[in-house]
Amino acid sequence: SSRLRNDKDVVLEAVKSYAGHLKFASNRLKNDTEVVLEAVKRSFKGEAIRFIGKNLDVKFIQKILKKWGISQIGYLYMTYFYDDLDFVNWLMKQNKNLLAHASIRIVTKFLKQDGMWLKYAGQPAQRDKELILIAVRQNGLALQFAEYYKDDKDVVETALRNNHSAFKYVRNEDLIIKIVSENPKLYFYGLDKKLRDDKDFILKLLKANNKLFFYLSNKWKRDKDIVITSYLADPVAIVSSQQFDHRNLIFFKKPEAMKFITLLDDGRFLRYLH
Repeated sequence: SSRLRNDKDVVLEAVKSYAGHLKFASNRLKNDTEVVLEAVKRSFKGEAIRFIGKNLDVKFIQKILKKWGISQIGYLYMTYFYDDLDFVNWLMKQNKNLLAHASIRIVTKFLKQDGMWLKYAGQPAQRDKELILIAVRQNGLALQFAEYYKDDKDVVETALRNNHSAFKYVRNEDLIIKIVSENPKLYFYGLDKKLRDDKDFILKLLKANNKLFFYLSNKWKRDKDIVITSYLADPVAIVSSQQFDHRNLIFFKKPEAMKFITLLDDGRFLRYLH
């Protein structure tokens, strides 16, 4: 009855026998510190926290969480009740992993403050493209935590606009080729060493933008296949560029290449493999 639900002695005895009985207490007693403390003390991992009232003093709640374990019941407090940014800020200082249990509204506010909070966001947030865009727009390096969107063109481009260093977290090869070919000066030297040492990848880059030849290491500038690929795309630029050692340049013998020898006015020459 409402009388019993509002009787403090009755409710105290009830929660002593089973903490979940707090659920049936009146709103007044759900906000009574003595009743709440008794219920939380006797509940498994403090789960009675889900039944407490919303008008309890924040310092009292903090005391409960500190005593019975931030990580154990802090998430319950966020999940079932409060959407208070100041309180969640306090919780995050105690245990950042609790952000995984916060509401989307709270997560959004945190990401707007610092996109790197994405590291601690839960699966709903991790799968929400709009939230990911908020994170990388605030800090491009948050791309490293966007596990489901590292291949997404919109997310990647937004991250790079904020911080070019986010390029190292891009995984999709086609996207990497597009980014590097469009702005080689900015991104070529940010390529993973494995890619810069991958001949097939280098050839794909050259097909996307032949001018990337000029950014290659001497190793690749002396490579027959790579030089021929660049030469066939733009022979005048390659032969006259002085970007390779002409004495060591090797082409397959091609009659049509002969006319470009005249470009070498200083006496350097092209050797042909018979």
